Amino acid sequence: MATKTPKVEWIAQSQQAYVSAGSVLHHQLPVASAGRYVQIDFAVLAGNDIGFRVVHESADGTPRVLYGPAHRAVNVEAVLPLETEGTVHIMWDNAGSWVRSKLLRYELRLLDAPPGDLAAGQAQTSAKLLHGVFRSYDADAKPAPRQDWRDDLEHTTVEFPAGGREDVDVAVAAGQRLNVSFSVVRGGDVDFSIVLVPSEGSSEDVQPERLYGPTRRVQSLQTSLVVPKAGSVKLAFDASGGWFWSKTVRYAVETVNDEMA
Repeated sequence: MATKTPKVEWIAQSQQAYVSAGSVLHHQLPVASAGRYVQIDFAVLAGNDIGFRVVHESADGTPRVLYGPAHRAVNVEAVLPLETEGTVHIMWDNAGSWVRSKLLRYELRLLDAPPGDLAAGQAQTSAKLLHGVFRSYDADAKPAPRQDWRDDLEHTTVEFPAGGREDVDVAVAAGQRLNVSFSVVRGGDVDFSIVLVPSEGSSEDVQPERLYGPTRRVQSLQTSLVVPKAGSVKLAFDASGGWFWSKTVRYAVETVNDEMA
């Protein structure tokens, strides 16, 4: 009897972020292998509604629209199949508003298989059915915490000036799961990204690999992802776009052996 291959949740995150008036929040999700699925769930918590679209850029630069553009969305849930490797561009568009900023709560997951017991064909059908379907929401709702998220991790607080950047280096082994949680205690928000510098090969040949982001104007975030190679992961808290306010960030990070990966 063949052993069933376990489903791997390669990336999972939950966060809140502001989209300022006249701007676009652009999240980039790297996809290393074809045949995966991105699950997206978001709600506008303040500011009424927002434009939304998802585009997949293949490794050769060819774009393909996966969702939208949807106008005046308040809440969207979608499961979208990814036929090739590349980058998924998830965009919340507030360019049509010149007065009001928007506060979003969103959750993203990158999966080897559709959530639940859906087959591949059913997942594609579900994505089409969900396209453009906006559901009611509670404006006072808070993002639901991940049930498997540890709340007893040791936190570290860092401060850096306006226009500055703080990098945190974490040693990792291939196949480990990296869990990161942070919130901006003072200074509004920051840009955030995760980059892996593999330990294999000579220093001249090693090329950094983007594992996450960059995502813009983040207030708080929880993300969990599988590290594909051994090396050093760099967590980058970036305030280079702000020249008035210093930042104080409180973060926690852990690496655990992932039996599913």
